[in-house]
Amino acid sequence: MKWMLVVLVGGVSPVNTDLVFDKFSDCLAAEEQMRQHYADAFETWDRIGSCKD
Repeated sequence: MKWMLVVLVGGVSPVNTDLVFDKFSDCLAAEEQMRQHYADAFETWDRIGSCKD
């Protein structure tokens, strides 16, 4: 079985990533990495925004 990673933007809008994995554990690991990159990007954006005020 193949596993495809789909993310929810804003918790409601599914976005297909076109990432396909042979193992579910690999799919979960990719999701965790994407979640961390998103959090890092948001924190950077938030920090930059607060410096402008």
